[in-house]
Amino acid sequence: MLSQVGSWVEIAWVAMTPAERAEQLPESSKTVPVVARVKGFAMASVALGAELSVKTLSGRTLSGTLVDLEPVHTHSFGRPQPLLLAIGGFLREELRS
Repeated sequence: MLSQVGSWVEIAWVAMTPAERAEQLPESSKTVPVVARVKGFAMASVALGAELSVKTLSGRTLSGTLVDLEPVHTHSFGRPQPLLLAIGGFLREELRS
């Protein structure tokens, strides 16, 4: 698949090689590279795995390997907390009175 100019994409690049990492790190950490991943708007039309520059929401231009087209947020804040769900309405009522 190809990215389209202006489409939302994710790029990645090696920010630090294992040789550049701190010596005091555990072996399991210092033997792998640090990979940076950034989302932004594609500045060219390229295939997955190709080099691409993106313009981030903060206006920076960064380059890396195209790893995802239209990436989604995969994080979670956990299960809804009943107390927090109820308190919003209560506080709105208090502010109105």
